[in-house]
Amino acid sequence: MPRKFLDNIRTEISTLFADNTTGDISAADLQQVTLDMVDSLAQDEGFIYGDVATAPIALTATPIPISTGYTQTIGGAPGFVILNQAGGSIQLGPTAGFSYEIKGQITIATTNNEEVHFQLGVNGSPVGYIGSISGAAGGDEVSAAVTFIRLSALSNEVWQIYASTPDGTGTITVESIFLYAAVLPTNNP
Repeated sequence: MPRKFLDNIRTEISTLFADNTTGDISAADLQQVTLDMVDSLAQDEGFIYGDVATAPIALTATPIPISTGYTQTIGGAPGFVILNQAGGSIQLGPTAGFSYEIKGQITIATTNNEEVHFQLGVNGSPVGYIGSISGAAGGDEVSAAVTFIRLSALSNEVWQIYASTPDGTGTITVESIFLYAAVLPTNNP
């Protein structure tokens, strides 16, 4: 059975199980709704992460995807959450209309006390604002994190973490990085 939103299953239950005073509820109706619920409630999720320092990455004023530093993948669900460790991205499924939770987290070290902006981005364009952090002089580590709810995703969206600096110059070393996606069971989070 295909995955359905919980909202659709509620409608299906109301329609198929409206009233059984005349014996209209069949075994097939019950089986259909039960299978739809089982197929739709599985937590399809996955993440890519890494905790090994990268080579220095030069930043500009234009956000660039951070595609290095990922060393592990966990989970993934063909058709809904496709993990690309080598490319530092997560692709959402080929069926449009589902809603997803996207999370990003990054810990960096900078060579100077420079301001760095982080964003989540989809299909090559930054969209979600993670935040602005400043590295401490001497290379101390600083972190930023965000959760983004993507309602009614398009088919095959590709998500990444992006970084830039306001002045167009700067270098970071990624100390750890984490990108997560999960399909939501409802289109009304």
